[in-house]
Amino acid sequence: MPAIVKNLVNHEYIDNNTTVINHRNTFNTNLSGDMARAGPGVSASLSKQVSLCAQMDYSKGNKIEKSIAANLNLRYNV
Repeated sequence: MPAIVKNLVNHEYIDNNTTVINHRNTFNTNLSGDMARAGPGVSASLSKQVSLCAQMDYSKGNKIEKSIAANLNLRYNV
């Protein structure tokens, strides 16, 4: 069962983002700055055709924080 480690660093350069909905509702969607993302995971082959993968990740940046998220993937190859 191989272990998976994910470490990412992202930098958003654009700092003048605004979003307009229905031509009248405007709000700021500025996510400029640095953001880091990290998470562990495991992968397993259950048979020649079936594999399973489980991952978790967490993101934090200057203007945003994403709580811990979990993904569970089941793959079946024909």
